[in-house]
Amino acid sequence: MESKQIIMTQIDATEFFNLIKDLKQELNELKEKVNPTNRTITRFEAAEYLGITLQTLYKWTQKGLITQYKLGHKVFYKTAELDEALKAKHTKKILI
Repeated sequence: MESKQIIMTQIDATEFFNLIKDLKQELNELKEKVNPTNRTITRFEAAEYLGITLQTLYKWTQKGLITQYKLGHKVFYKTAELDEALKAKHTKKILI
């Protein structure tokens, strides 16, 4: 893994915010490289990933077609399980 050295001298808040934003993006990319087939994503990302609305995602979750995971008040989905739901949708009709 490549290591970088950052020396901060007289950096303003905007530059610092952008630096943190860039580092967050790099960490997300590294996380995806480690396990790209089973990422954990938010409900908004899950709906976009599946190409459905949040309401449909909610209905599928309530019907047990997709499993949600909660951490506090936040809801997450595993991409591997979403992929399975998509396969099931194409092999049999999922009633919405």
